[in-house]
Amino acid sequence: MTVELPTAEQAEIYWDPYDEAIDTDPYPIWARMRRECPVYRNEKLDFYAFSRFDDVDRASAEPLTFSSTHGTVLEQMSDGTVSTGMMIFMDPPHHRVIRRRSEEHTSELQSHHD
Repeated sequence: MTVELPTAEQAEIYWDPYDEAIDTDPYPIWARMRRECPVYRNEKLDFYAFSRFDDVDRASAEPLTFSSTHGTVLEQMSDGTVSTGMMIFMDPPHHRVIRRRSEEHTSELQSHHD
């Protein structure tokens, strides 16, 4: 997935997920990010964020580029891998194995309740 878009600085956009003033009404900045800077870079907190669903959806299909194994929220992100055993921090093929087991178990439970 190749995306060449204006930087946040070029678009004069600033979004900080920890800023309470922004967080009280984030919808205007999110709408602006989708329009002007759909791949947002926050230099201060050292993260990138996609602001459009289609971009997130495409990125989720590219685990070699956009891996979940380094964390999925800023507080847990690291250069190393997050090893919790939780499916959300896994990439294929491990994610598929755990998901399949989970789906099988859920189906079994559902059949007992029908």
